[in-house]
Amino acid sequence: GFLRLKKTNKTFNIPMFYLKRYLRITPAFAVMMLVDGVLLYHFSSGPLWKMLSGQHRDNCSSNWLPGLLYISNYIHFDFSSNIINFCVMQSWFLNTYMQLFLLSPLLLIPLHKKPKIGLFLIFTCFFGMIFASFTNAYLNKLKSGYLLTVTRKTEKNFPLDYTATHVRSASYFLGMALGYYIFIIKEGQVKFSVSKPVRLLFWVLSTALMVSIVFSFVIFQAVNGDTPQIVDSLHIALHRPLFSLGVSWFILMCITGYGGFVNKFLSMPVMKVFGTLTYGIFLTHFTLQVYQMNRIKVPLHFTRFNFVTLVVSDVVISLLTAFLLFVLVEAPFSQLFNWFLAKENQKEDKESHPTPNTTEF
Repeated sequence: GFLRLKKTNKTFNIPMFYLKRYLRITPAFAVMMLVDGVLLYHFSSGPLWKMLSGQHRDNCSSNWLPGLLYISNYIHFDFSSNIINFCVMQSWFLNTYMQLFLLSPLLLIPLHKKPKIGLFLIFTCFFGMIFASFTNAYLNKLKSGYLLTVTRKTEKNFPLDYTATHVRSASYFLGMALGYYIFIIKEGQVKFSVSKPVRLLFWVLSTALMVSIVFSFVIFQAVNGDTPQIVDSLHIALHRPLFSLGVSWFILMCITGYGGFVNKFLSMPVMKVFGTLTYGIFLTHFTLQVYQMNRIKVPLHFTRFNFVTLVVSDVVISLLTAFLLFVLVEAPFSQLFNWFLAKENQKEDKESHPTPNTTEF
């Protein structure tokens, strides 16, 4: 959007650039903070309900303002327990996203004026983030693998690595570089063509890369923390950028017309519906899981059937709640902001092109 705007020689309004993004994601997020921090506590009961849901409520009462300012991942860090008390737990992603969005003009403006310098800065940030992630993991002796385990302590990974913008932003910068490359392809500045054998090779490699990254966590889980620290640090630093690299190939192929059945599947009308509801699913799914777990009154027995039932119910109910959130919050606020923006644009047009006074000669 930024590069397309600059191509039309329109003025880049940085405050409006920030305001649009803030108002796009904040209303629905604020509603979920209200649900988690006030309403959820009164929805159910059980032997653990008041304790667990009360803790959730208290986190929101002390962290709602940093949450709305998108700085929660760097404050309210309890060093004694290595825990960040987020209100909406998954909002760590919104924190990192908004912080990077605020910094993005520092790279987008050079990218527009001097593309080579802009790309150099982007890739410097990309490799710098990988190095920072490795150094952070190595110095803090972070072990790779799942965040929550029974046999080893990995809680400090969450605040020190998982939610920290300064060590997990490499994928964001890779996305910026990919976005610029797609832009110049669409503008006809470069011609993109790949032979069928090469395309097939990279389809296989990118798919294998992503699958390998996902299953690599099983290895670190199985060895129970006995891997050398340098191996853990390398895995922590590289697994996100490498997975993003595989996703980038999928995106590039679909955008340039080489996506085949993958592009057809992702372009199905139902995918547009899912795409619209994605943000709502992101915001509501964890609250549903918290509600389900905190209200337990009898022991749960793990079976494959129970596991599948939980997954399916989570997906379906998340879709329904996301739809309600979209209809009641996201869509109305979006329309209201668009109306306000249209009024402001009309006002600016009248000021820059005043209507001639026909009563004067």
